[in-house]
Amino acid sequence: MSGSARRMLLVGFGLALLARPVAGQRLVDDWLVRTGAGPGALQVGATAAFWNPAGVAEQRGRGSLVLLELLAPEATGVDVLALSGGWRLDDRTTLAAGYQHLGIDGIDYTETSPEEAIPLDVGQDLFAAGAARRLSERLVVGAAAKYLHSTEALAEDGQLAIGAGARVLAPLPVPVTLAGFAYSLRNRVSWALGAELAPELPGASWRGTVQVGVANGQAMRGTSVRVGANVSWRDLVELGGSLVGEPDANERQWEPVVAGVVRLSRYELGVVREWLPNAFGAVHTFRFGIAF
Repeated sequence: MSGSARRMLLVGFGLALLARPVAGQRLVDDWLVRTGAGPGALQVGATAAFWNPAGVAEQRGRGSLVLLELLAPEATGVDVLALSGGWRLDDRTTLAAGYQHLGIDGIDYTETSPEEAIPLDVGQDLFAAGAARRLSERLVVGAAAKYLHSTEALAEDGQLAIGAGARVLAPLPVPVTLAGFAYSLRNRVSWALGAELAPELPGASWRGTVQVGVANGQAMRGTSVRVGANVSWRDLVELGGSLVGEPDANERQWEPVVAGVVRLSRYELGVVREWLPNAFGAVHTFRFGIAF
């Protein structure tokens, strides 16, 4: 392929992403699948290795496996598949690892005419490994490494990010959990902070939380905000929702997120629905988990 053709290909790829306004941050920069509607800093379980590594300490059973699939609107061509697992070595130390694949299919490139269009597939593979250590009843710390391999416009790229996080149970009359993490990648830092309040609900079978979080990713042009709440009954059924405010050129856009989980013995099924800005549809994340 000639130099001019390659330049046209790169420009065409950029225009294809712009023509698919997936709120850039949401599906390109921040395409990690999450297990619930809450802020990334508060994500727990094996998938927390992609977010806050301290969260891997909070899992059902000694070990766990989670399979997730993210389905975006058909017009975006985006599809994400993820698998993660965690294992508690002892009462204080938990390890987790995961893999995610993002694909954007059906981008047509033509050098001379539509009749010579070549379909291009863009992919990203993310490998993550993390460990959490419980230092006390109130403090958990964690560290993680993530390696992102991209194949975009016939050019391959690899990036390694190193991060750390923490979860703290504040010594207050009402249970409040504070969490945060940061990753360093190519002299840039992405970070997130979150707080979770667990007020007392009437009836021993009910449990609820109120959450708030802020985050700033590698490519975000500002800070995103997420506020929400969830309620669970006997740890068998859980429903949650939140509002996500993402920076825009003129003003912050707010979109809803809802999530639901059903647990039966060692198994759980869950779904997260995130609406995208610009009336572009919604993203669904389906989850199957098992604890052992």
